[in-house]
Amino acid sequence: MAKLFQHWVFLIALAIALLIGVASYYFARPALEVLRLARASSHWTETTAQVTSAVIDSNYSGVSSSTPNYHTPQVRYSYEVNGQAYESDTILFGHLRLTNRAGKAAAQRILDPYRNYPIVSAYYNPENPAQAVLEPGFKLRSLHALANVGLGFAIALGVLGAGFWLDPPFAKLSVIQQSTDVAKEALLAEESRG
Repeated sequence: MAKLFQHWVFLIALAIALLIGVASYYFARPALEVLRLARASSHWTETTAQVTSAVIDSNYSGVSSSTPNYHTPQVRYSYEVNGQAYESDTILFGHLRLTNRAGKAAAQRILDPYRNYPIVSAYYNPENPAQAVLEPGFKLRSLHALANVGLGFAIALGVLGAGFWLDPPFAKLSVIQQSTDVAKEALLAEESRG
């Protein structure tokens, strides 16, 4: 056991990799839920909805309060299912927080179809009619969170690999195994001569 702790670089790399892996798993759960909803929504029931607001929410927190950090398109709409009124604000299942100046233009493009508060198609979950979306199914933005999670797992593997490379904990075991194999071969050769 004491010899294992001689490999402190590897142990630190292992601890960091485990922390990154656990954090990635923690963030993977919501990302997988987004993908599940995106997939399920392609089979939801279509209805008509009235757009009640379509705005861009710009967040100005951070170092510069004059330049927004990100822009988020927001659409609210109302619809009815079996005479029951509902409201929702889900445009699509995926990442809609858009950064920098190009982000504002992208947010504007997402809002364009909803700008004049038209009557649009919405898709609601037949098992839970309070859950609805305007753009069902997979979108490229649905994969954004999962890509970040994959990056986290890749970093964890990279840290673990660096730990093995900088301080291979089992290198001495490998040398011992090779020495044992050579000794066995020598004994077998000697026995075959005699």
